[in-house]
Amino acid sequence: MDSGDGGVFFLEGCGGSGKTFVENTVLAKVRSTGKIALAVASSGIAATLLDGGRTAHSRFKIPIDIEATTVCNVRKGTHLGDLMNETTLLVWDEAPMQYKFCMHAVDWMLRDIKRREDKPFGGIVVCFCGDFRQTLPIIQGGLPAAVIDACLRHSYLWDNLRVLRLTTNMRLSNPNLTDEGRRKMEEFAAKVLQVGERTGPGDRIHWAENGLEDNTIEGCIALL
Repeated sequence: MDSGDGGVFFLEGCGGSGKTFVENTVLAKVRSTGKIALAVASSGIAATLLDGGRTAHSRFKIPIDIEATTVCNVRKGTHLGDLMNETTLLVWDEAPMQYKFCMHAVDWMLRDIKRREDKPFGGIVVCFCGDFRQTLPIIQGGLPAAVIDACLRHSYLWDNLRVLRLTTNMRLSNPNLTDEGRRKMEEFAAKVLQVGERTGPGDRIHWAENGLEDNTIEGCIALL
């Protein structure tokens, strides 16, 4: 980051592995040195969990109707353009659910504003975060192949990207959990992971016949 050469990373981990904690810690560290670190997410809910977070569409003025040639509505010499020029770090949460053309538009905009067309995102350090086992881009009427093609892993950016993985479920280390609560949470986390990786017996994931013991909104929140 200090060299100015930038770098593109992808922080990957299943739910509960501590991605949001890592993101906010890195943001706080960079900001504590007086540098500008932007936090965005692909959804409004995810953005509220980041310190100073906003949706990517709001921060970068990404058009709603996105195409391969779409560009961000950010110009040099404007307040927003100056902010982009001074930015050192960009954290982008829930990246797997964002259409890859949105990342492309931000990449081209930053290369132009930073006047470094040879560097991805103009030399800014970018950390995408998320889990490809979860929701991918929504393509209306699209077949699975179209959905997969629309995601970040099929972007030209992926070739220059370094993947960092979180593998420990940090929610299970909560000291306030009872043994029974920890057992249930561990079982639930394992089932969700089986769904994402399709590693259950055969082609089916077997849940309890009666579903959740407390099948209310409060019960689901407590389990999560």
